[in-house]
Amino acid sequence: MTSDVAPGPGAQPPAKKSNLFKFLLIGGAGCLLVVLLLGGGCIGAIFYGFAAAKQHPVYVQSLKAVQDNPEAQKLLGTPIEGGTPTQFSFHADASSGQTGSATYSVTGPNGSGQVQVAGKTVNGAWQYTNMTLSANGQTIDLLAKPAPPAEAAPQ
Repeated sequence: MTSDVAPGPGAQPPAKKSNLFKFLLIGGAGCLLVVLLLGGGCIGAIFYGFAAAKQHPVYVQSLKAVQDNPEAQKLLGTPIEGGTPTQFSFHADASSGQTGSATYSVTGPNGSGQVQVAGKTVNGAWQYTNMTLSANGQTIDLLAKPAPPAEAAPQ
């Protein structure tokens, strides 16, 4: 047998639970979600930008010039790998064509260096006004034609 006891005349009704905790919990989680989504989107955009820069002709062609340069090979060793651009600028104009510049690191087994390159398109092809590798206190002009190999002295 169960007995239901009614509260007496001086008894207090049970206290209502506050919704403030739920409100703060849901509101805080919502704000955190917004911050994470915005932060993730910004980071994603940055990585996408770096990936796009490494596919641009200014980067690709200058890295190939470093990798094919005998002085750079001697200084850094082979293979030479390109790093992420620390500075990259690109501008397209319908009347004057495209201009671009980049600064990025390169590394090889014997050391590392920094490439600086700037150029513009002329009739659709990139022409460079500056392309240098700086490493170990030396600067190599990657646009200069390499010196012909020294002939062996007659014996």
